[in-house]
Amino acid sequence: MVSRVWIAIAVLALGGPSVREAGAQSRNQFGRAGRAEGAAQLVTLSVQQAISQLPPSAGQAFSFRFDPARDTFVRSDRHGPTVLLSPRTIGDGRFSARVGVSYFRLSAEFAPVFYEVSPKGEADLPPVYTKFGLEMQANVTVVDLSATYGVTRWLDAFVDVPIVVVDASASQTFGKGVVADESREFVDFLIERGGLDRQSLAERGTFPAGTNAGLGRVGLGARTSFYSNTFLELGAVTRLSFPSPSSDVLAGSDSFAIYPRVVGELFSEAPAQVYVDAGYDYDFSFAELRRFAWSVGASMPLPAGSIDLGFTGSIYDTPITWTPATAQGDPFVPDGDPSGPFADGIDMVLDEPGSNTVDNDVVNLVFGGRLELTEQFVVSAGVTVALTQNGVRPDAVGTLALEYYP
Repeated sequence: MVSRVWIAIAVLALGGPSVREAGAQSRNQFGRAGRAEGAAQLVTLSVQQAISQLPPSAGQAFSFRFDPARDTFVRSDRHGPTVLLSPRTIGDGRFSARVGVSYFRLSAEFAPVFYEVSPKGEADLPPVYTKFGLEMQANVTVVDLSATYGVTRWLDAFVDVPIVVVDASASQTFGKGVVADESREFVDFLIERGGLDRQSLAERGTFPAGTNAGLGRVGLGARTSFYSNTFLELGAVTRLSFPSPSSDVLAGSDSFAIYPRVVGELFSEAPAQVYVDAGYDYDFSFAELRRFAWSVGASMPLPAGSIDLGFTGSIYDTPITWTPATAQGDPFVPDGDPSGPFADGIDMVLDEPGSNTVDNDVVNLVFGGRLELTEQFVVSAGVTVALTQNGVRPDAVGTLALEYYP
């Protein structure tokens, strides 16, 4: 039988002052490296989800229609939406460029969850329990460079290149003093009496804390308008995303994704237009990034711009895991005693399946607008406010952009 004294010594080495020196040299003590990797993936996927919900980057401030009387394309006298997606193309041979800057903050605290702890290879021993939680923050700035070109009167092609700056931190939380016992109730009692300690997962872990910049997922896409009348315009938009080469610094997921959407504009000749779109964003590697996404709202054209108001939403296939379900710790041999039960390492298994996941389904309120500075330059701004409170996602996202139409 595992002695509770051994468990107490091992856990004290993690957080207690009496034997800190004996256990502090281990990079992966009590599965710390696994929790650091889990925290890094949590931030990476949460950042990618938030970036995927930013306002459209393809040029849509102006659309161009063919005028048979002039035998040329004529720019529309109305501006398109800012935070809603339009099916209108920019016109054959036309070009636009855009630079946008977005900022948001992610923050979450997860209460400690139970792990069953056992010496490696000793499956017949009675279970002993301990608890670990997580605190994380990330301040994210996205500089998005994009360009759109009218291939034909019905088809646009676009590219966008996001540069992502992430200032992140993550700490594991655990009970002060002795926080391992055969009774989960006693573990909770000790934590309630002693409180929680915090330890940065960047210390001898694998979490890339601090400020890092990298290239996000570059996107290539196309927009086509396939039906229009005085009441309705229908189109489709498809985007192919490429893996981020900077996933190790949390700038984006290292995965391909394809995102086709059907887009509609209603009341095309009315004073205000209604925009609706829906599609499925399929990530080839991460089920946590696969989602059904939709938006609906209205845009009011102004003499030199437009104002938008609407709602967007995402329903994800799989929740994100914030801490691993299993972890392994390095061997722990206090005072060089090779006969201890942890001399071959430590196995940890989540005691309550599902307690390590977070559901990021979201409904947002979006509003924004654009202002024509000159015939070539348009400035736009958009704000996204989360209406649901679950998940690791920003409460609000702000975007400011400058568009160029030669």
